[in-house]
Amino acid sequence: MKPELVWPATLGELQLQMTQATFDTWLRDSTLLEYRDGVFVVGVKSGYAKDWLENRLLATIKRTLARLTGQPVEIQFTVFAGEQLERRKEPAAPGGASEFVPVPEPQPGEIAVELVEFDPTRKGYVQTPNYAVQFWQPYLAAVATKMGAPRMGGLPFSLWLTLRSYAWGANRESWPSIERLADICAGGNRHSITGRNACRGRGAQIGALDVLEAERLVWARSSGEGPTTRYWFRVLDSLPLLTPMQIVLLSPHPQRAHAQFVKRCGLDYEEWQQLTAATLASIAEES
Repeated sequence: MKPELVWPATLGELQLQMTQATFDTWLRDSTLLEYRDGVFVVGVKSGYAKDWLENRLLATIKRTLARLTGQPVEIQFTVFAGEQLERRKEPAAPGGASEFVPVPEPQPGEIAVELVEFDPTRKGYVQTPNYAVQFWQPYLAAVATKMGAPRMGGLPFSLWLTLRSYAWGANRESWPSIERLADICAGGNRHSITGRNACRGRGAQIGALDVLEAERLVWARSSGEGPTTRYWFRVLDSLPLLTPMQIVLLSPHPQRAHAQFVKRCGLDYEEWQQLTAATLASIAEES
């Protein structure tokens, strides 16, 4: 099989080996940049994605590649060279924007946050101020448990609310840092926000950002390393109705409460049950 065909085939295999959220977040938009001397050089969207793939999925990817090629292989992940190319290859951000809109450059250690407008009524659904608190909050906690972080609880929802409270602009004094987010949401625990790679016999740790990215509520990119890392976050400003595929993660009582909520808001419950989308947040990418 030609190298340029191997990577798409590998992606097809990997999609069957992991959750859809994991595949969509870390692998869907990767691309083969080069093949030389048995080494696959694969481009990814950010340093954050590169670290995740190298430390958490490398063995699985190499094993799949080796099975398809019939020989041992090596793989190198690299962030796309050149900011323009990186932006061109990045997936659509929440809210329907097809490209990453340039924002003012944050200082080392700072975060630039941009709110992305999303109107749930575009698809015939109403928006209520308490819906996210009552249903998205426990849903995100359930997603964290599914991803391997059962003690995360309401942290992902708290982080979304906190990021939503910031908006980028010319005044850098209003921009947060990862440490500031950790102070607000996680008692100062930075790794609860960003996650942590496996190291020295210590397992990897899922962060609240991983959960929000997997659910298409936050889209992030970064540059630099360590304390000098600069971050750019796009944050969905309003959360849409949960779908039947999402509701099944909730326990029976909130599932019943959600059914009552849908009916009480005058929505067609039977029509809602026919929804096949994994999440209505992806509507933004279809616009």
